[in-house]
Amino acid sequence: MTDFAARFKHFWGQFFPPSDPADEPESKGVPVELEFENNGSIKVLIITRAFEGGVKAYLLALIDKLGKEGYRVYVAGPRGSVVEDLKKTQIITFPLEFDDSLALYEDWSASRKLAKSIRGEGIQLVHAHGYKAGFIAGLAARRAKTPLTLVTLHDFILNEGEGRMKHLYFDIAERYMPGMVDKVIAVSKSLRKRILEKGKIEGSKVVVVPAGVRPLSSGANASRRILNVKDLLSLNTAAPLIVTVGHLTTQKGVKYLLSAATHILREFPNAQFMVIGDGPQKHELEIMAEKFGILKKVIFTGWRDDARDIMAAADVIVLPSMVEGMPYSLLEAMSAGKPVVSTMTGGIPEALLDRETGFLVPPKKPLAISQAVVYLLQNKDVAVQMGVAGRRRSEEQFDLKKTILATLGVYSELFAELAEYEQAQAAVAEARLAAKNSH
Repeated sequence: MTDFAARFKHFWGQFFPPSDPADEPESKGVPVELEFENNGSIKVLIITRAFEGGVKAYLLALIDKLGKEGYRVYVAGPRGSVVEDLKKTQIITFPLEFDDSLALYEDWSASRKLAKSIRGEGIQLVHAHGYKAGFIAGLAARRAKTPLTLVTLHDFILNEGEGRMKHLYFDIAERYMPGMVDKVIAVSKSLRKRILEKGKIEGSKVVVVPAGVRPLSSGANASRRILNVKDLLSLNTAAPLIVTVGHLTTQKGVKYLLSAATHILREFPNAQFMVIGDGPQKHELEIMAEKFGILKKVIFTGWRDDARDIMAAADVIVLPSMVEGMPYSLLEAMSAGKPVVSTMTGGIPEALLDRETGFLVPPKKPLAISQAVVYLLQNKDVAVQMGVAGRRRSEEQFDLKKTILATLGVYSELFAELAEYEQAQAAVAEARLAAKNSH
């Protein structure tokens, strides 16, 4: 490290110290098997932070499809990301430490490291996932002169409750990151609208590719899985089960479900609540549940790979988010054939049809959540009908295969635009050369 770099790191470290490795999420990498050689001629780099659940399933499916379509796939990301799952596969991976925190020096260093890898491998397209990954990828791609850059944004940025500097950092990310890449994919119309309102980017550069999930099997096997899950978790099979799934941050609004639980338990004293997921708010939520006197009624499971099976065992799924792009947990709940109570914010109303596949309630309104849940528990025939309608809508509108094919369609458009641009540049160069030779 040069003397300047050392001084720079020390300066920023006074304000934004690097995260302690002990605070990083423990790797949950599960080896996957891929049925392709990964020796295609077109080189694509996926860069992503650590995701679980639906986004992770999408990333692995995208990587698999790219390989089968003749691309050569590279993946960069931190501990806890899909890089861990791909270690024993033919995919070339680049460990790259970054997260959603404010860490300017670390992000700058990550972009330099990534640029070196991009140049060394001759990457032709960089596809980032999320604002932070998009920033790092945009900087790295410009430095390495990568022909094409693409970012998929899966969610909004929520600055509520953040410090002043972090708020400014995220505001800059929303405003300038989209303009650093060639194309932006938004997972919902609502998210696209937000990107265009906040970002310095042309409308033609932002396209919507709705999020999608794999259909969850039904029938005898599904019933057995549900019984196995309830037995594994020592659940009372006769008691109502209300489940929420997500990364435990302020944005997910889980505290409003805990508040709603106090009302629900007055009507259904034996009701059970399950919070699936990890995140910085987990301890605070546990303290809140204890304060409300409902800690024995609420199970905090951490992240579980069988989250979709648990959702299938639930009576009602509640997603009390304050803002969302298009939550995969919503699509997974619908795929499981369960009625959903969620908030009328972001892309949620694009998937959840009020009073048809569940109930939409205002954000931050625990009483509205409790009233909707109690109604569904009291009217099981309505709950079943909503679940059936939700499964059908998920299969028709939000199938993972459609999402992957649409994403590959964006790849094809980018490469076609690049070929057209290169042909035009070649024609201009040829004309200039002809004009020079004629004199």
